[in-house]
Amino acid sequence: MYSEVHDEPFLKSDKVQDSKTMSIYRVGGYVRDKLLGITPHDCDYVVTGSSADEMLKLGYTQVGKSFPVFLHPKSKEEYALARTERKIASGHTGFITNSSKEVTLEQDLSRRDITINAIAEDAEGKIIDPFNGVQDLRDRIIRHVSPAFSEDPLRILRVARFAARFNFDVANETIELLTSMGINQDGLTLSRERILGELDKALSYKYSSQFFNILIKTKNLRVFFPNLAKAIGEQRQQKMLISTLEQLQDIKTKYLALAYMLSISSLQQKINEFANDKQTLNLMKHAILIFEFLAHTRDNNFTDEQLLDLLKQSNALRDNQQFALLLRLISELSNFQNEISRLNLEFLKELSLTLTQLDFSDLVNSTSLNQNIARAVYARQLLTINLVRTNYGI
Repeated sequence: MYSEVHDEPFLKSDKVQDSKTMSIYRVGGYVRDKLLGITPHDCDYVVTGSSADEMLKLGYTQVGKSFPVFLHPKSKEEYALARTERKIASGHTGFITNSSKEVTLEQDLSRRDITINAIAEDAEGKIIDPFNGVQDLRDRIIRHVSPAFSEDPLRILRVARFAARFNFDVANETIELLTSMGINQDGLTLSRERILGELDKALSYKYSSQFFNILIKTKNLRVFFPNLAKAIGEQRQQKMLISTLEQLQDIKTKYLALAYMLSISSLQQKINEFANDKQTLNLMKHAILIFEFLAHTRDNNFTDEQLLDLLKQSNALRDNQQFALLLRLISELSNFQNEISRLNLEFLKELSLTLTQLDFSDLVNSTSLNQNIARAVYARQLLTINLVRTNYGI
């Protein structure tokens, strides 16, 4: 909710401001969050009327080679010289910058992506808002600042992510611009790391379904997540994904929802579309094994050998606690909240626990078995599976 409450304005004396032409402003997310009544964290500062040489003379330390960014000599916060940007190549890094003393605050704000991120605050706490970002905050609207927005395809994902973070709508003209960029497939120039970074942030928000809503609406889902786009090509499947995400809070469960959408379209081998870290990939891989089991049990054609193989592949016998967590996360998916699925998930939990508690000491101490210990262990495991299945009627 938009808030008129401001914190204490920052003092000029904190800024080591010796130059008469030098002015310092808070900008971006700090100002936006404060106006929304959200406790701001990291603060970005923009400096006008100064140069790199002057900043260094005042004791600032330069940290950026591509951009003129400096660390304050006392607070160690980042201060950037006001700059303009001009597109010279494809991708989000294909820009040349100008950070001369003549660059104004409004020029610096005009290069930003959306109006709610193009608001500044001066040393006395006065709000500078040349692009009506404050009104867009009141109206809960995401709107691009200028046509230059289309020069950076990462901004497509940022709009979708901010819509998810704040549960804001996107202005019609911005939807049109995003759609044009989607049709042109501008996002193909982005690295996978940048795409996955935006996805991970979006899934951490309460309204993460908005992220996918915007990408679907603007024809950008097929650009950034082509396999998911194939999996939910029909409107019914799109609604299934959106409604599922709307009910979930845990980010791990949301990743499982994405994996499930691929699995029902036989695209389960494409889960690296959503993550590149081993932990998340393993979570999705193990979940897909469970999805397949739940699908097969409807036909009652999952053998004891296949069950044991499933538990081994999903690491259930080595880390039963993690497997139990996986089953709980799957149970939170609306697709598996029916009585049959709950029974089968309960069965898997009981089965994995029973198998991990089996005692094989008599086999190890038996001199008659020798090389057949592994075979005897396997046989006992299968017998246990059969007994537990009988108890559950599976």
